[in-house]
Amino acid sequence: MVKHYCIVGTGHRAVNMYARDLVATYQDVARLTGLCDINPGRLAWARRQLGAEVPVFTDFNEMLRTVPCDVVIVATKDAVHDEYMIRAMQHGKDV
Repeated sequence: MVKHYCIVGTGHRAVNMYARDLVATYQDVARLTGLCDINPGRLAWARRQLGAEVPVFTDFNEMLRTVPCDVVIVATKDAVHDEYMIRAMQHGKDV
């Protein structure tokens, strides 16, 4: 079964520790279906680094409503991890 992953926060940690492998290595079991960040420039950078046309969002709730997503990876600054984790779980997502 293929799981759909979304990532909130698109800095180096998100791209290099999670997104790159989701796009390049684990396509038999995983799909990266959304990237979210409050910084549009960082979203553009992440897409360029990945070389993939992953949908991007500046609104977290919109991403959760719009694309298939089973699991949310929170890679934002530590101070807001809890906010995104709670919102993801309220939408029925694994975190």
